[in-house]
Amino acid sequence: MKKRCKKCGSINVKKDWNKRWKQRYKCKDCWYVFQNSSREKGKWEIREEYSIWKQTYEQLGEKYWKSKRTISRELDKTKPKKAEIKPIATVLIIDTTYFGKRWKDSSFWVMNFRSYELKKNLLRKIVEKEEKIKYKEWIEELEKKWWEILAIVSDWRWWMRDLGKPFQLCKFHQIKTVTKYITRHPTTEAWKELREISLLLCKIRKDTVEERLNSWYYRYKDFLNEKNDEWMLIHLRVRNAYLSIKRNLEYLYTFEKYRWKFEIPTTTNSIESIFSHLKEKVWLHRWLKKERKVKLINEFLSK
Repeated sequence: MKKRCKKCGSINVKKDWNKRWKQRYKCKDCWYVFQNSSREKGKWEIREEYSIWKQTYEQLGEKYWKSKRTISRELDKTKPKKAEIKPIATVLIIDTTYFGKRWKDSSFWVMNFRSYELKKNLLRKIVEKEEKIKYKEWIEELEKKWWEILAIVSDWRWWMRDLGKPFQLCKFHQIKTVTKYITRHPTTEAWKELREISLLLCKIRKDTVEERLNSWYYRYKDFLNEKNDEWMLIHLRVRNAYLSIKRNLEYLYTFEKYRWKFEIPTTTNSIESIFSHLKEKVWLHRWLKKERKVKLINEFLSK
């Protein structure tokens, strides 16, 4: 088997010299210098180290003896692989994160749909604006691919309860909502007790939470209804924290209704942990263009 030129296809090729312990060849017709393809590093392996193992252009260039420009050119040519997953009956976890606070032109949202049973990402979408219509379309898209969605776990979006599927509200997001109103270090006794009840949402049952909320309300009913001289409510923040728990209590304990049929997670931590690694990865390449950043996110989530 004679060596052929990669540029013109000529057989008139000779050994040129060794560069960094790798044999190179030169074509006598077009004088093109090339290296044996079997000894070159595969683009997919470089792509995996770049997206998964968090290597920068400089680190990959030092490892494989190539310039930053060559590494970026090879990564631009590759496309993220699409993993083929057989559809099953699964609980769907949905969450969204935001990228691009510096410039509004380069900002976008990353929506991720994850299977709780398989521990894999089923669908990912990158959009410029978060809309409820898009969520519904992509849930229908999964159903058209023969995915049977048993339940949905997400942070609070009121329209998800109208999809006709069991909806579990993330308890961690509910605790964060209460913290937004009464802070982590409340001062009054009413605020402190309500903060303790919110922290017990992940530990006690629904009946116990209802009893504690009702007893708390009857003890501090006059405190919540205090008004100023203009007949405006004074303690609006603690009222909003109390009402958020009371109104969402039904969806915080959806998993109790279906515990004998299938398991439903009570939080979206499965996706939040992925997003934290993704944010660190994107921060390593903080000056990437929007197209390369989107490509990096797609490759990361596909793994």
